[in-house]
Amino acid sequence: MAVVDTPTREVVSPHDEELLIKEARLRARRRRWIVGLIVLAVIVATAILVGGGKWLPPRSTVAQSPVPPRSGVAGGHGVATPAILGGQVVMSVWPVSARATWAVTANVVSSTNAGQGVEWTSNAGQTWRNATPPGYNVAGGQHYFGNFFALSAQRAWLAVGSLSDSSGSRFRLLGTNDAGRTWSIVGTVPSTCALIFSSADVGVCATSNGAGGSAPLALYVTRDGGRTWAKTFDNTSHFTTGGTVDGGLPFECDKVTSLTGPTVWAEFWCNSSVAMLYRSDDAGRTWSAVTLTQPSPVRPGGAEFTGPVVLSGQRGAVAFTEGRTNFVYVTRDGGHSFTPVQAPGATHPWAVDVVSPTTWHLAYRNQLLTTTDGGTSWTGLTDNAFSSPGIRRSQRYSSGAPATLSFTSPSTGWMSWGNGNGALVMSTRDGGRIWRLVNVPGTEPR
Repeated sequence: MAVVDTPTREVVSPHDEELLIKEARLRARRRRWIVGLIVLAVIVATAILVGGGKWLPPRSTVAQSPVPPRSGVAGGHGVATPAILGGQVVMSVWPVSARATWAVTANVVSSTNAGQGVEWTSNAGQTWRNATPPGYNVAGGQHYFGNFFALSAQRAWLAVGSLSDSSGSRFRLLGTNDAGRTWSIVGTVPSTCALIFSSADVGVCATSNGAGGSAPLALYVTRDGGRTWAKTFDNTSHFTTGGTVDGGLPFECDKVTSLTGPTVWAEFWCNSSVAMLYRSDDAGRTWSAVTLTQPSPVRPGGAEFTGPVVLSGQRGAVAFTEGRTNFVYVTRDGGHSFTPVQAPGATHPWAVDVVSPTTWHLAYRNQLLTTTDGGTSWTGLTDNAFSSPGIRRSQRYSSGAPATLSFTSPSTGWMSWGNGNGALVMSTRDGGRIWRLVNVPGTEPR
């Protein structure tokens, strides 16, 4: 049975032990833009433990009771100023249309009693409006931000709850259908669940807990906007029993999910430099391997898909990294087999934005490459637009490419640069010739 009707984006929730590895994995995920909201808790806990261990996150393992659908969200924007001032930075950015974008902010100095928020713009970042759910602008108790997902300029979801070491804990799922002016409690989801919605009603929620190079996957499906979820796949029992296959999906390697049309994709990240991609056409109940032509020569350093599969008819594309080299895998048979295409010129760890099966953007340091014919020909821009002091620090911290890149129209594009303390955000309104730093309210450069 078909699960989704239109292409969409995905969200991934990083796990504590794989923090540094997964930060690199976020470089080119189209429309995902997560630097890691749950990462915030890890950063703060580590800093405080090193400084004397005066703070520990709540350790309650009791799952929250399901919340009745469409109950109101208590509280208001008039709450007291956060006790912990400063340190609030951009954690994720969600471009959803030519002009509309969401941004999620949180504090990297303190996790408890510190600012967090959701901001919204309809003019490509020139002005912003506070879209934080009322009563949730201060982290603490049951109000910590978890996963966020924006479907459109009007509709978004946000998971909130208590920090917990329990993989079985649940977060409240808040939803808005009026660009964050009002929010309601929709239902609950697992605390580490990665949200993906393809419409106001249909979505999936995936958890993948990795250890030792292997990761089980649990997949949940909703058809009522997140009120109820049905588990359609779960091979987490193999985490302890050592099995390798359940429903056709191998246990090995880390995994993230994406959606195109009726197909759910399991995209692998492996320590070995081998590309692996699986698909399910029945809501994740059974899986089959996609035929992939491996890049040659093999480049050491692991392999991973770094964005959702984008399909239009029989043609499609998905970004892929092997070591420090980026490719775009292309298909002409509806996603049953893929072959890799590499960018021209010198090998770089590009950030890749797959807009359509044939239109891709690649960014590295001060270079921007674009193709509109699936890699047959390319146009390039080279400028110092990315060379502000903050961006140069980020380039030294990372591979030299932006953490994320996304064009929402031929003229409007966004990129984020991670430096370990949130993200610096830039936008262009002229197709990438000029990029400007975007000031998201409530945040400060770090």
